Amino acid sequence: MLILQHQEIPLTTKEAYLGRNPITTKITEASQTSRVHVTISESSRVSRTACRIYLDTETDLFSLENLSKNSILVDRQPLGKGQSKPLFHKSLVQVGDCLFFFMLPNETQEKKKRFLKEKRKQLLD
Repeated sequence: MLILQHQEIPLTTKEAYLGRNPITTKITEASQTSRVHVTISESSRVSRTACRIYLDTETDLFSLENLSKNSILVDRQPLGKGQSKPLFHKSLVQVGDCLFFFMLPNETQEKKKRFLKEKRKQLLD
């Protein structure tokens, strides 16, 4: 979920594109899946397709990839074009003049807490 200017935007897919492009979904013939686009700003400071948020299957974490030539800040760290960075619960993201928080669903938070608890227990045993 994204929290943007007191507005909650749920992400219901494993991949979403963010920017100022007004297109909300596009079907690609190759994959027959929807390409979800979330409009985060109407400002020209935000690229039409600035970035994508996706579930990284290798790490099982959500990540943000910068698709713009402009720098994006993730937790106050710059992210250049083509670079990706994992997102965590309450990660702060700045795209142009748009600032928002990335929020994990409750079940994902609980899964992470159980995982960390099990790891702690293994280390202490």
